[in-house]
Amino acid sequence: MYLESVILGYEMSDVPRNEELRKELKALSDDDLIARLQSLRDVHNVTDTTDRKRLIRAIEISELRTLNFELRTKFPKIAHQVFGISLPREEIRRRITKRLKQRLDEGMVEEVITLLDSGITPGQLEFYGLEYKYLTRYATGQVSYDEMFRQLNTAIHQFSKRQMTWFRRMEKKGVEINWIDGSLDLHGRLREIRKYLVG
Repeated sequence: MYLESVILGYEMSDVPRNEELRKELKALSDDDLIARLQSLRDVHNVTDTTDRKRLIRAIEISELRTLNFELRTKFPKIAHQVFGISLPREEIRRRITKRLKQRLDEGMVEEVITLLDSGITPGQLEFYGLEYKYLTRYATGQVSYDEMFRQLNTAIHQFSKRQMTWFRRMEKKGVEINWIDGSLDLHGRLREIRKYLVG
């Protein structure tokens, strides 16, 4: 999303809080809020519709922009080359599982326990990403180690698939992605990139 926001020039203006609007929106159901946001703009960020606070903020920003055209920022066209690493799906799955095992072996469980012992609440810790979410559930006794590993491994695989879906969507929007063979070593990848840059 960060890459796409720069290339396609997402509008990111500073919009103040609108307490009156927020009070009105808090009375609506999630479905009503999603429908309202979709009536204002295309929804490109899934978290805008899965997190209620973000959903209300997204409506607040979109409504003000609809009324105030001067808030819209014109971004200059940026000369860019986008490169992606291409690997077979099964190889990606294998690497994800291997990397997860490695991170757990290197002390990520102990890190989460230390953070919880330091006073950070489970709710705060779960906010920081997939790993922290599932490891917190394990550290607080909600799931067994095997359940945590299975659920987290599945969630990371699903996240990886969503990333590829995002890249395909970028290509449909006209962003050219030069895919590099992921089986090449670092020097091989750099050689391939140089071909695009020189050619």
